[in-house]
Amino acid sequence: MAIIVNLKKFLAVFIFSAVCVPAFAAVEVRNIRWQVQDKKNVSAKAKFGDVPELVFSSGNIKSPRFRVAAEIFNNSARSADASIIRCAFYFRLIKLSDPAKPGVWAVPFMTEERRVSKIKPGRMNEIKIQHVDIRPFLSRLRESGYWPDAVKVECMVDPRPGDEIAVAESVIPVKSR
Repeated sequence: MAIIVNLKKFLAVFIFSAVCVPAFAAVEVRNIRWQVQDKKNVSAKAKFGDVPELVFSSGNIKSPRFRVAAEIFNNSARSADASIIRCAFYFRLIKLSDPAKPGVWAVPFMTEERRVSKIKPGRMNEIKIQHVDIRPFLSRLRESGYWPDAVKVECMVDPRPGDEIAVAESVIPVKSR
């Protein structure tokens, strides 16, 4: 009889804990950083460093190779499996003929996604969005008479049932030479 009572208590605790723990892990994006490739080392495994601004020349479309690094944090008690991080990149555009006017955020010129296979509970992973090639977009902008004065990235974790949607963003100014 004591075994049956203990078994009932165990099942009650097990069912209660299974109901209280969310169905999916809550993953969020934190601390988005912009990085530019070291000009001295342009090999395939080049080093990137954090930068406070991007420098482009409106006369020359040779832009630096840059990427975005973001920290992905699992704030749940369970492992997060197969998370998808989606990113959208925007330009804030100004008229070249009247740069004193405030810029306008354009629609995203590029979207990218990264898959993170597993994040342990309470841990942080870093992802890097490597393929941010903006040269084609810059050449089209130069021909249209507009130029970016800032670039923005918005990142979010693809939501699952029961998750809250949270979008992290980072804006970096663009300096023209």
